[in-house]
Amino acid sequence: MSKKTDIVYVLGNGSKWANRELWFSLASVAKNLKDVGRVFVVGSNPGFLSKEVTFIPITEPYDPKLNPAANIITKLLAACKAGVSEKFLLFNDDFVVLKPISAADIPVVHKGKFSDYAQTYFNSGNYRLRMRKTFGILKDRKLPDYNFGVHIPFPIDRKKLLQILNNVDWKNGVGISLRTIYGNMYYAQGEMEQVKDPNLNEHYSLAKIQARFSTEHFMSYNDRGLNRPLKMFLKQQFPEEHKYANGPLPPLPKRQALHKRLA
Repeated sequence: MSKKTDIVYVLGNGSKWANRELWFSLASVAKNLKDVGRVFVVGSNPGFLSKEVTFIPITEPYDPKLNPAANIITKLLAACKAGVSEKFLLFNDDFVVLKPISAADIPVVHKGKFSDYAQTYFNSGNYRLRMRKTFGILKDRKLPDYNFGVHIPFPIDRKKLLQILNNVDWKNGVGISLRTIYGNMYYAQGEMEQVKDPNLNEHYSLAKIQARFSTEHFMSYNDRGLNRPLKMFLKQQFPEEHKYANGPLPPLPKRQALHKRLA
């Protein structure tokens, strides 16, 4: 009998799509992710979670514009305190599982080495500054410098996570990239592969979305990629109710429903 793997969603405050991102991600887990144990959602309450989900409310203690990574880590620590499984998967609310796969079989992937990036990559925005700080930590500790910031679920060992957080400054300034620190400490000498990030960050037509993701196990998207064809694609993939929600896809709040971009 396969051992179950818990999954942890770190949820922020508010969403362009009224937390429908999480609804569809959970629908994709219910349909396609096998051998799942408990599902934790840590953060703000989306309002539709069923009793199949362990919800942990968290008020974000760090400035979400300066150091959102520290809020993510705070939520992971809350899941650890609540008894998440020794091996678990870190999910974002906009991760979608497109094809059947066991939770234990999700691969470790990266998107190249920081040392191969142009220096100008690190010069603008808090996200890039966070990557520069992370790269510096890796260099100082003579660790590999792969970028593990790929938008798919990330396997984590609870004990190793706690060891890292006791030995890295993640609270101050712009914070760190936890995935990348963790990956280079524990995965860089093992089996992993370089992939194209399956993150949709621009508007695609429905046909282009279907073509791009026809062979992918995962997809992700951000606000720049969220358009009507993507919403149609998600509804085609996951039209039914699922066990992690207490009913069908909830209607949009009236204010958002009146806005064409969010309809």
